[in-house]
Amino acid sequence: GTDPREAVAFHGSSSATGVISVDGVAPKENDAVSVSFGEEGEQRTYSYTVKKDDTVRNIRDGLIELINAAEDEQVVASPGGVFTRIFLQSKKTGSEGEGLRYTAKGTDSVFMTAYGERLCCSSEAGAPITADNPARPGELITIYATGLGLVLPEEAKFSTITGSKYLGPEFNYTNTPVDDAIAGGKTANVIFAGLKRDAVGVYEVKLLLNSDLPTNAQTELIIAQQIYVSNIVTFPVVNPNE
Repeated sequence: GTDPREAVAFHGSSSATGVISVDGVAPKENDAVSVSFGEEGEQRTYSYTVKKDDTVRNIRDGLIELINAAEDEQVVASPGGVFTRIFLQSKKTGSEGEGLRYTAKGTDSVFMTAYGERLCCSSEAGAPITADNPARPGELITIYATGLGLVLPEEAKFSTITGSKYLGPEFNYTNTPVDDAIAGGKTANVIFAGLKRDAVGVYEVKLLLNSDLPTNAQTELIIAQQIYVSNIVTFPVVNPNE
């Protein structure tokens, strides 16, 4: 085919989504971090106090546990498969779940970053991204790739047999992280990159698009593992605010 080729890209979620990044090198014991949902003055807040020897992964998982323990909360939280991120997904499908405000508060040792202000951009999960059904800025999309190398954890790695279907755990991640993605000249946050179950040598990569992407029928996309950069592919984006 002629390069750049069209991406094998799909809408990523039937529910509105959001992402919070949890970062830091040396979390301080007794520091408190939090995630909140709702409008100012009516927020529901989940706070986690850092314990001795906690890592940012422990902190992330502690916040996820607190959020999911609240049965009447409007979202489900899960770990991102790349970096220490909290992936938020509305319990309501479609546009009904969009617009929930979410914020994060960190400290000088644990940095909490919300990649957006409100849950956004529900679609039909698994539906192809096409000119008639384009991606939206801020949407979670799924692309498929090859050649991204070994995956972890160990039970996932040992389930990888060349030429056979991957039958390991659904939650796995590449040993060399897919640590960068650029869509339309802007950073697309990598939420997950790992082998797809029941496929042979196919990696599923989930990306959160920048909320400021302009309309472009051939938005260019690349992903990267350290110094190794993929070929360029394209997919259509329509910004409804233009």
